[in-house]
Amino acid sequence: MLTRHLASRPHALCLLLLLPICCKEKHAESLSFSERSTDFGERRIGDTLNHTFTINNKSKKTLQIKGIETACSCTVGHWSTNPIVPDSSGSVSIQMIVKDTGFQKKSVIVEVDRDSVLYPLVISVTGKN
Repeated sequence: MLTRHLASRPHALCLLLLLPICCKEKHAESLSFSERSTDFGERRIGDTLNHTFTINNKSKKTLQIKGIETACSCTVGHWSTNPIVPDSSGSVSIQMIVKDTGFQKKSVIVEVDRDSVLYPLVISVTGKN
């Protein structure tokens, strides 16, 4: 599955900053994540880190994950291709390769077909030599 990068889409970065304000109330009751972020702690350069987020559909409509946008090429996302029917869940798996030292915070935006709304997931990682 193809992952798009935010660096080539500056408007997506603007949306990421505005999403918590404009989308929180409207869709909070219909879609929830098992968690919004994860912190891998200290890792070494070259480590491959994986984490899976669960997306719960609490609405009365079937939802479909359309894509994932990442902040850089070191982060890749994979998602459920099956529709997420009401009262069920799907998943988004994120893989990140540590390429630098110091604190790194990578943003991942999950695009869900309900009204073409983008939902942000954030991954935090610290790398060390």
